[in-house]
Amino acid sequence: MTAWLLLLACNKDGPTEGDSGSVVQTCEAFSEVEADVLPLGTVVVLRTETDTAGPVSVDRIQVGDAVYTDRPSDTESGTAHEITVYGLPALTEIQVDLALDDCVQTVIFETGSPSETFPFITDALETGELGSGGWFPMTVFTEDVQYSAILASDGTPVWWRGHDLVLTRTALSVDRETILFNTIAGGYQGQGFITRLELGGGERAVYEVPGHHTDFVERPDGTVAALVYDIEEVDGSWYQASAVVEIAPDGTQTMLFRLFDQAVLDTGIGYPESTVHADGVDVMYEWMHLNSISWSESEQAYLLTEGNAARVMQVSADGELDWIVGHHVGEIHTELEDSVQAPHKAVRIDGGGVVVFNRGDRDSGAEQCAFVTTLEVDGVGATETNRVTPEDCLKVTFLGEAQNLADDKLFVNYSSAGVLELLGEDLEPELRLTTNLGAAFGFGEYAESLYR
Repeated sequence: MTAWLLLLACNKDGPTEGDSGSVVQTCEAFSEVEADVLPLGTVVVLRTETDTAGPVSVDRIQVGDAVYTDRPSDTESGTAHEITVYGLPALTEIQVDLALDDCVQTVIFETGSPSETFPFITDALETGELGSGGWFPMTVFTEDVQYSAILASDGTPVWWRGHDLVLTRTALSVDRETILFNTIAGGYQGQGFITRLELGGGERAVYEVPGHHTDFVERPDGTVAALVYDIEEVDGSWYQASAVVEIAPDGTQTMLFRLFDQAVLDTGIGYPESTVHADGVDVMYEWMHLNSISWSESEQAYLLTEGNAARVMQVSADGELDWIVGHHVGEIHTELEDSVQAPHKAVRIDGGGVVVFNRGDRDSGAEQCAFVTTLEVDGVGATETNRVTPEDCLKVTFLGEAQNLADDKLFVNYSSAGVLELLGEDLEPELRLTTNLGAAFGFGEYAESLYR
């Protein structure tokens, strides 16, 4: 593993093409097999023809000693078959066994590599395994390059692309056919983008989103909701807040939710001056800056967080504000006042509470340690039912998120601290990935499989 990483770090001369390799003929059912290593180097398309009709399955993927448990689904019954295999490390010999009934055909090929080098990721607990244990579509920051990437559970990068512009989130599409990442705008009048990129490298779509910042989420129907800057003049002064724009699969954009329309701005409170001004506005004040968005299929609603004033809010699919949890007049209060502190992600547990990632107390002068709370919100009050705090204080200065998983497990991303954790049912770490010095994680997610 170490030797491969050192070899990868030396790859600075552009994309390295893979080798289509060889076919080990083990039975007569397969008349032809081709391994097409796609331009980014770590995705391969296997094409084969069979003498008899039937579904072809990927019986085995082996990389060194690792045998993958995450494999593509069987093809449709027929005689011409095409199978795309993801999750492969760069510059590595791969063995794939294809099966039709009792006939097994072995294909051996070598992957290539993307053009950019990639920072080292450490499997700190040595519990991850290439091809098993899930994947992390993730944004990774370095001093010079920002990457959209996919990491195996042992930290091996199996897909990545470098960017010169500022991005925050990387996500697998719901249909698993593309990867999405964003490029954020510099302010209200800046231009942001959300890109759908085929894992093989081709662009599927690029959505121009004026004023886009920080975060986006894709719904199961392919609709993408994005945070954008929003401004308005109130009582003779200009204020900046955030809004939510929905982008339909055909690219049509609709303003779904504006804080200015749904929440009360108390102009008697002294808000800080914004560092971003619209043209012609000399002074602009920062009201509420949304910093994350997620979608709850069970509630048919979005969850939003606002870090500076410590708020979590739910917005219905038709753009109505359902509730706000916070510490300010007119809002739902938590039973424990410190349950929401500089939140930066809120995710609904289907049929249950709300998991909130908190960057921690920034006002009392105490050491700021990130933590995760679970809240039960009933429209009248909110009660903390669970809390996770790392054994070692982790200071998170930007981003950060938590995601509830099956079997009561939890994914926690301590972004700027460069730590990803998977917590078991007992909320103890089962897996921990860390970046090398000078690198950090942006927004990402945990995906059990790279396939539908």
